[in-house]
Parts: sequence; C-alpha cells; structure tokens
Amino acid sequence: MSQATKNIKAPTAKTSLSTRLLYLTISFVMLAQLLIFIPSISNYRKTWLEEHLAAAHIASLAVKASPHKELGDMLTNELLETAEIVAVRHIGAQNSSQDLNIRPILGEIPESKIEEFYDLSNPSFWQLLKDAARTLAHTHPHKKLVSVTAFGADTSAPKIQIIFNEERLCHDMWHYSWNSFLLSLFISLITAGVIYFALNHLFVKPVQTITQSLINFREKPEDQTPSVQKKNRSDEIGLVMSEMKIMQDKIRQALNQKNHLAHLGEAVSKINHDLRNMLSSAQLVSDHLIKIDDPEVKKLAPYFISAIDRAIRLCNTTLEYSSAEIKPSQFKKFSLKPVIEDVYISLGAAEDSPVNFTHHIPQELKLQGDADQIFRVFMNLCRNALQALKTGGEIIIELKEDPEKILIIMKDTAGGIPKNILKDLFKPFSSSAKEGTGLGLAISKEIMQAHGGDIRLLSSTEKGTAFLIAFPKVSG
Repeated sequence: MSQATKNIKAPTAKTSLSTRLLYLTISFVMLAQLLIFIPSISNYRKTWLEEHLAAAHIASLAVKASPHKELGDMLTNELLETAEIVAVRHIGAQNSSQDLNIRPILGEIPESKIEEFYDLSNPSFWQLLKDAARTLAHTHPHKKLVSVTAFGADTSAPKIQIIFNEERLCHDMWHYSWNSFLLSLFISLITAGVIYFALNHLFVKPVQTITQSLINFREKPEDQTPSVQKKNRSDEIGLVMSEMKIMQDKIRQALNQKNHLAHLGEAVSKINHDLRNMLSSAQLVSDHLIKIDDPEVKKLAPYFISAIDRAIRLCNTTLEYSSAEIKPSQFKKFSLKPVIEDVYISLGAAEDSPVNFTHHIPQELKLQGDADQIFRVFMNLCRNALQALKTGGEIIIELKEDPEKILIIMKDTAGGIPKNILKDLFKPFSSSAKEGTGLGLAISKEIMQAHGGDIRLLSSTEKGTAFLIAFPKVSG
C-alpha cells in the first residue's frame, strides 16, 4: 500500500457529511428566520404604536364626553397610565410652514422635552425598518420622550399625537425579539431534524455506503462479497451504485485475467528451460537432415530448420506478453512474401490439405520491422482461419493499393466470427475456439501497434471473415 493511501483518514464525527449537513440545515433555517424577523419586528413596532394611538383616541373621546371637556387630575392620570402614554394632543391643519394648530387633550409636555418625532400617517417600508433598528439600538435604561403622530379614525379630522417614554416600547420590542428567537430556534431544530433525517436517508447513507464500498474494494479488490446492494432507485444515487458495481466487477475480472497471465508466465518460465533443451536437440538432428540425399528432404529441410530456429527464439521471448509490452527487437527491412510462404508451409500448405492457401504478395514488397514478430501476426490469423475451415475452404492474403500505407487483407471462407465476441475480439481470453486461449489476436494487435501499424476486423459474415493489416510506408 502506498504512502498516499496510508495517509487517507476516515471522516470523524465532526467532519462527517451527516454532521455538516445538520449544521448547515440549522444555519440556513436560522438565516431564513432572521430574514423573516427583520420585517416582523418593524411590523410589531408599528402595531404597538397603532394600539397606543387607538388607546389615546379612546381617552380623547372621554375628554370630549365630559361636560366641560376637562377631567380631573386623578382621572387624567388613570387614562394616561392605562394607555401607557404621557400626553395626548391634536394637531390641526398647517397654516404656514412655521404654524401648527396643536391642542393638548391629556397631559401637557413642553415641546423642548420631546427628543424624537415619528409620523405614521404614510410611512415607507424602509423608514419603518430604519426606525425599528434605531429603537432596538438604544441603550438601557433611558427615559427619552418621543412623539408619534397619525390620523385618527376619520382622516379628515385633526391628527392625533401621543407622547410616551420610549423605554416601554424598547422593552416590549426586546421581549418580542427574544420570544421570536426562541420560536425560531425551536422551528429551526424541528425543521433541521426533519430535513436532516430525510436527506440522511436519501443521500448521506447511500454515499456512506458507496464510500465504504470503495474503501473495502481498495483494501481487498479480490473480495467478491457485494458491499453495495442493488437498490430499486431510478435516481442518480441508484445509477452511481449500479455503475460502481459494474466497474468493480470489470476490475475484478481484469485482475483475475492479470493473475491468470502471471500464473501462466510462471508456469511457462518453469518449462522454458526444458523446452529449449529439447529444441536444441531437435536442431542438432535437423542439421543432419540437410546431408540426406533425398529431393523431398532437401526441399522441406530448410523450412523445418527455420521453424526450429524460430521456436528457439520464441522460447527466449515467450514471457514478453505477460511481463512487459511487446516491442520489436530488431528493426530492419525484409520482404513480406517469404514470411507469408513460411506461414503457409508451417500450417501444412505443402501437404494435401482441404484448405487452399493463396497469396498475391509481390516479391518487391518491403517492410520495416521484425520479421519473426510479423510472422507471428500472420501465423495467428491463418491458424484461426484454418481451425474454422475444418471441412475445407480458402485462405487468401492480398495487397490493397493505398498511397499512404501498406495495406494487407487476409480473408477466409469460413462461417464468420460469433457475434458475442466481436466487441472483445482483440482482448485476451475472448476466443470462441475450444482449443484456443484468445491470446493470439491480442498479441498480434500489440505487435502491429509496436510496428506503428494496426490490425482490425474488416468484415465477418456467413460467407467469411476479412482482416485489414496496416503497415507504415517504408522510406528509401
């Protein structure tokens, strides 16, 4: 395990997604309550003043109903205390910019003692917010007298003005604010709890399950115990769970194939030494075949000796696929036609075979690369075709004209490749043949890519299969 992997720490209770979700939910709900509280406290102050103006208006009616429109000191003080005000006045029409018709109704307060004046006749929304904020900002205790003016029940009548001690208003506003805060906190906790449990069930727990599955997969990728159960969810979380399970299954399959290749390479390495000794003995025997005075032996002996030499070189490089990327070891110019003829001879074209081997490769066609590895490419293709043509048929290799590349088409008259392996045709272990491993085309693909070319399936029908092998042009 790498150092970076060791440094990965699981989230604690304070840093977990569920805890952060709870904190954020409470914070957002409190913020929403604060945005509601600002106009609410302004409206509370306006309502408080209107209620006291209404009480002052009722007290003024009592004065009007008295015989001499005057009340005794005791009754006047009782009315003022009931209305929680200091004085009530009527303000008539304004005759000039300096003259106001002010008539005291209850109580008398000099104009000089009034520190602030508010007018509720037609206040704007922002003015009410500003006045509420200024009232809450006043320090305690304070005995400041303020005046509030507004129209009475009849807007054509004189305005009514009350004078009161602002401390009472400030006290009531702070009491209202504290109760609003407690109510907001209670609502926030209830709302946060409901939202938290809903989101925790819908999102957080599935994410935690996915996270734990990834951790378990990182620690034990070979463990096939399903850590993510398939959920009947059609949303994004369900899609992530399904895709992650598919991804893990494919990675496990790739790891199993890699382990298979590693075991295969280990097994081949154990027999490599003995096989190379056997081939060396066969090479010694083949050297004596050339001395036999027989026309048929002299004709086939060079191909047999070449096959033995090629097998020995193949033993020395047989672990390349499982241990490292295949790379051409010797780049040089060579003629393709002898390579194709060697493939035909190695597959039994010289014998009485039901398969007709033909090629249309000119002698002057030159390639740049490793002839042995190109031999492996055509050997793999032709062997696969020969296995499919058990009852007879034809294998044709021909040159296709192209100004930029050297294109070779290899086709057969077999019944085509099964559709279930077409998409994984060039992947290891995708062979449809019972006796094949599926490595031939995968190795051929890597060899061609290492030569700067490519190989791909051109067509596959009931009438036959065709492959296109592309080589880069040889300069010079």
